Amino acid sequence: MLQMAARDQWAEWLADRRFGGDPEVRRRFSEELAQRADKVLDYAELAERETLLDVGCGEGLIGFRALDRGAGKVIFSDISQDLLDFEQSATREFGGRGRLCRLLRRG
Repeated sequence: MLQMAARDQWAEWLADRRFGGDPEVRRRFSEELAQRADKVLDYAELAERETLLDVGCGEGLIGFRALDRGAGKVIFSDISQDLLDFEQSATREFGGRGRLCRLLRRG
């Protein structure tokens, strides 16, 4: 979950507004998103040590799940600098795997 003081409109929507302030909706939605991310990765047939480009990465769900599955590198790309700042922070918390990730800002 994003924890930032002043976020751009897209980051604010991803972090809070899409759930309507309801923790139960957030929990259910997060479970469903995780299942969808796994399907995307299943269809992609990403092999260990391959590189994944996560375009429009948002909060990085697909990219971080790819790292869990053994991706060698993930490149996160988004138009939101706030979300890329979140990715950078999250990669440090992701078991020290920040060295495996690159951040690219589109737009």
